[in-house]
Amino acid sequence: MAARIKADSKAIDMTRGNILRCMLLFTLPVVIGNLLQELYAFFDTMIVGRTLGVVKLASVGITGSLVFFTMGFTIGNAAGCSVLTSQRFGAGDKRGIERSIAAHYVISLLEAVVLTGIFVSLTGTLLKVINTGSDMFPHSLRYLTIIYSGIPATILYNMLSSILRAVGDSRTPLFFLAFSSVLNIFLDLLFILSFGWDVAGAAIATVLSQLISGLACFIYTKAKFPELIPKRSAFKGIWTEVGQALKVGIPMGLNMSVTAAGIIIVARVLNSFGSSAVAAQTICIKIQRMMETVMFAVSTMVSTYVGQNYGARRFDRINKGIRQITLITFLYLAVFSTIAYLLRRPLISIFIGETDESVMVFVEQYLRWMCPTMFLLSFLHVFRGANIGLGNGNAALIAGISELIARGLFTPLLAPIIGFTAICVTGPLAWLLCALLGIILFTMKLKQLQNAQQLNIQTEQADI
Repeated sequence: MAARIKADSKAIDMTRGNILRCMLLFTLPVVIGNLLQELYAFFDTMIVGRTLGVVKLASVGITGSLVFFTMGFTIGNAAGCSVLTSQRFGAGDKRGIERSIAAHYVISLLEAVVLTGIFVSLTGTLLKVINTGSDMFPHSLRYLTIIYSGIPATILYNMLSSILRAVGDSRTPLFFLAFSSVLNIFLDLLFILSFGWDVAGAAIATVLSQLISGLACFIYTKAKFPELIPKRSAFKGIWTEVGQALKVGIPMGLNMSVTAAGIIIVARVLNSFGSSAVAAQTICIKIQRMMETVMFAVSTMVSTYVGQNYGARRFDRINKGIRQITLITFLYLAVFSTIAYLLRRPLISIFIGETDESVMVFVEQYLRWMCPTMFLLSFLHVFRGANIGLGNGNAALIAGISELIARGLFTPLLAPIIGFTAICVTGPLAWLLCALLGIILFTMKLKQLQNAQQLNIQTEQADI
């Protein structure tokens, strides 16, 4: 039976009870939190686009792949490092939970120092790598330098939220994410409209809101869930534990960064089509991310669900839950991607006011490829989370490399032949490859674990 954090805890034991009910209780707060985060990004894009113009909208948008390159690593690493916590929660190992959390603290501190130093110093170089246009470069440089300076704030929040979710508490991270999102929007309006800080105002608002939210989350966790703050004794001989956590954390972080590397190559090609194409893709990605918020939440839930049931050796329950959630998310994406395509013009006008036809041409082309293929994200996110939960970090890395190949190889090869369509088609191709690999590697790993369990049972019976 899973370890109890405390009697009145918000943690959810996902190793027993109705599967869909457990999944819903965990997922709903994460969905709401992700939605709030995407709404902030939505409003941020809208404020920049409506007040600062298409060029500055593109300047902020083009940094997305570079932001994802670093932040994706921290998010993936945090999710991977928390796998040990969820598995030990499922196994009822309280001491193991504390040790895994202590290791997560050490990893996060080292990560914050190293990544901030590296990427702040490389900001200008990275923008040149993606061939940022001269009209966008100074705005992008200002924005990205500030975002990279705030890497420690992002790591702090991701560390705490992943630990809480690993033990089944998805509601506490929601509260602080909601707080951060609302604060973000308020600071955006203040810094951009009132103070006139331009794109720098948007970046400062993001970093400041994340820092305040992360510090508040730490203070709250220490007051309400002191057992999730490791004691000094938990750090003794911690490096072995750190190594175990990184076996999953590093492949997961690299998976996100490798994926981002493919997107960076796409961004370099995209820049050659001009600021209207960049603005169009920025808007389309925002629409995609709004629909994908549910899938990010599902991936988080699945990793916790599989991790806890793996710890409890409930492999039958893992299989049943994966089948149910895949069907539900498939139907969700099929319905909402259709709605998004039908309402594309009203959606675009939110970002740039009166529809700019030079932008709209690219938007139409992009959505014609994106919307009919979004159902693939159901398989991608469900099985990515499932592989994480089994501690199969290499599976995620392999899938990420396949995405890098799909985006990084085919985009520059196809762009001279089919133009902007190359930007549109390589995304769905990457989703397909990642989904197929995720399914295959999960099935192989689960079968291996089931066979090992059956062998142990047979050995025990023979001994009796």
